[in-house]
Amino acid sequence: LAIPCPSSFGEGSSLTQSLLSFFPKTLQDKIHKRILKDYFGEAPPGSCFIVRTPKPRQFDYKYIAVVCLMRFSDDINEMSLFGSDYAYNATRSLFLTVMNHNKLVRKPSRIIETLVIPTFSLE
Repeated sequence: LAIPCPSSFGEGSSLTQSLLSFFPKTLQDKIHKRILKDYFGEAPPGSCFIVRTPKPRQFDYKYIAVVCLMRFSDDINEMSLFGSDYAYNATRSLFLTVMNHNKLVRKPSRIIETLVIPTFSLE
């Protein structure tokens, strides 16, 4: 499952919050900690990383791919998306991250075979 993150700091849109509400709060905390640890608190636009979901057998998704769309969520409006490459960069980053993940996993059960991608429009 791909989760669009409209800001570099892990702030979510209503879509992001709706998707994350399906999982325990610990997953959202894990995402924020990963942004703090790997990106010093600010994931660059177009970046993507994969987080294993807690209790994957309980959910249909073993992994969440967090995709950063832009630096500030204040940038979200129709004019800033018109003619921009935000959706393209996010989608390409997602595909490359999943490909790299699949190259590195040792157990076939950990390979990501299917992606659920909500639209990367922001609301």
